Amino acid sequence: MAIQEHVLVELATVEVNDDYRVQLTQLKLALDYSPEQAAALGHELLDAADKAEAMIERDQLERVVRMRSSQPRTVDGETIL
Repeated sequence: MAIQEHVLVELATVEVNDDYRVQLTQLKLALDYSPEQAAALGHELLDAADKAEAMIERDQLERVVRMRSSQPRTVDGETIL
């Protein structure tokens, strides 16, 4: 009789940090990955890059809105220079 257990080990994590940079953290230095692992990691990196770009775009739009709302305007909504 044998007892078998499969343990899932995370080799690397990908996340977007506060500076909108994609951060790859390897829990153990891996010099090579299987093709499936490399493809999965590549997809995670691409997803994180897309997320970072979307966050930057949202931040820029929010800055434009804040900047425009802080400019003096006439009653008709025209900007006063």
